[in-house]
Amino acid sequence: MDKQIKAMFREEARRIVSNDRCARKYGARNNLPGDKTSALVSAYKLGPEH
Repeated sequence: MDKQIKAMFREEARRIVSNDRCARKYGARNNLPGDKTSALVSAYKLGPEH
């Protein structure tokens, strides 16, 4: 896997976790399963291109 793509996915995972922690801390609504699903779908779509 290309290092740049790997870093991009790692950054996306950090964003998802950060949003989840913030939402839990302040009692806001959160869509963790939806965020994970969209990240996996985008990774799947990007896969054949690289």
